Amino acid sequence: MKRIVTFIFLAIILFIPRVSESAQQSIEGLWMGDLEINGQWAVINVNFKSGEGRPAGAPSGTIDMPLLKEMGLILSAIDFKPPQLHFELERDSKKYVFDGKTLGNAVTGEVQQGGARGTFRLARIARLDSALLSEYAGVYKYGSNGFISLVRVDSRDKVQRLNYFEFQTGGWGRLLPESRTSFFAGPGLLTVFPTELKAAFIRDDSGRVSSLTWKREGQPDVTAKRVELFREEEVTFTNGNVTLAGTLVLPATPGPHPAVVFGHGYGPENRNVNRHFANLFAVNGVAVLTFDKRGVGASKGNWLRASFDDLAGDIAAGFESLKKRQDINPRQIGLWGPSEGGWIAPLAASRLKDPAFVIVVSAAGVTPAQQELYRVESILRADGFPENEISDAVGLVHREFEVARTGQGMDELLAAIEKSEQRPWFAYVSPAYSLEELRKAWDNELNFNPLEVWGKITCPVLALYGELDHSAPVKPSIANIEGALKKSGNKNYSFRVFPKANNTIWESRTGSQKEFPKVKKFAPGYPGVMVEWVVKLTRADYQARRK
Repeated sequence: MKRIVTFIFLAIILFIPRVSESAQQSIEGLWMGDLEINGQWAVINVNFKSGEGRPAGAPSGTIDMPLLKEMGLILSAIDFKPPQLHFELERDSKKYVFDGKTLGNAVTGEVQQGGARGTFRLARIARLDSALLSEYAGVYKYGSNGFISLVRVDSRDKVQRLNYFEFQTGGWGRLLPESRTSFFAGPGLLTVFPTELKAAFIRDDSGRVSSLTWKREGQPDVTAKRVELFREEEVTFTNGNVTLAGTLVLPATPGPHPAVVFGHGYGPENRNVNRHFANLFAVNGVAVLTFDKRGVGASKGNWLRASFDDLAGDIAAGFESLKKRQDINPRQIGLWGPSEGGWIAPLAASRLKDPAFVIVVSAAGVTPAQQELYRVESILRADGFPENEISDAVGLVHREFEVARTGQGMDELLAAIEKSEQRPWFAYVSPAYSLEELRKAWDNELNFNPLEVWGKITCPVLALYGELDHSAPVKPSIANIEGALKKSGNKNYSFRVFPKANNTIWESRTGSQKEFPKVKKFAPGYPGVMVEWVVKLTRADYQARRK
């Protein structure tokens, strides 16, 4: 392999500002970026700490690789003699040696592992408190119909930031702080380099955040004014002995309003994960209840121990809480569920007397066990794994599910898992190591038949999919769900498949997992199609009831 020399992108020089001389003499703090070696690309977060209390004042540090689910790896041999920076990492019995050069708020350089050479890039990230980020959150308007939604995110990697969503273009990404008032974003969802977007906040004479400047490479600069197009209220409601906490986002116009209860995808999702969609609905006259999943944020309980029945009960409880409000139209409350929520939201709707509608995104019309087998095979193929590797990975998952179903063969499964832990596909399968956990998962989730639920849904349904979805089998899911709806006599349903879109309806070329960090916007029409559908549906219902 040819030697890849250290380089500095012009974009870094132009868009990452110079810092004071004292700041340049320190590497302490958070740095985010990427590395590429042996044809592999990875997101990295590096934390350097001061050398107080360490021999000769040597700094300490850790590195996170969030996409590889490796966090807090200890760095060694850290040596900073401005502008030269050296550090090393021992990982999987391999030594990675980093040599870079600082320039202002950036570090670029070379990484070596054995005889392989690659590159790494880092940008310094300012640490801001949640209160300041919350001041910046909201909706900003430019021109006649341009809107930018900003939401404070407390991410799983513990890096607080703002996420942005441009209503007109579908652009979505993260704004990373470089100071208390200025932020930047890379060209993709999780990419930092090269800087493509700069944003800076402006306060009025009273100290209130009143506008922001929005500077995207290759486009005219704009100044967007903060607008108050909705109001929000902190709410709680209960499902049995579990208290759920969330935010009710209400249009600024007089009620009573139609409303949507937002469900969740898989994992520890809080109320802000899909808050941009809530803002978009509210701007168009539809209220949204978005809440912390049980055991997340201010909600009680434990999502890991919750069954589908529990999670559906949480959504149903939110629905019932809205029916009691004077500012919500009780006959126009619907449910929304993405990914795993494509099983949960219909289950909740099937147990309610009068849901106005159900919207699902990437809903699998097969059991979770069938969906997982499809996901492993499809995503490995999309990421370029050879067929023999794919077969071995699917075989392990199939064996795992047989143990979950029968309760037999756990020792053999554990041996197979141990044998597979060093295989390149192992991170894609996430096996369970406990028979109790497997049996519980089979009873509570894996054997769940969604078609029995869809056969009970008689309200209007909108189901959205990405053509390149490698998590849910799109064509079989649509056929199965449509068949179940027809059997129930439901004639008011609509399916839409977005071309060149992945499981989360991001624009994609392949829909592969490797491509995900570099996606930058939603497929054209999404999520506006959801808002338009609900507005049209509820307006027609309102007019019909007035006659």
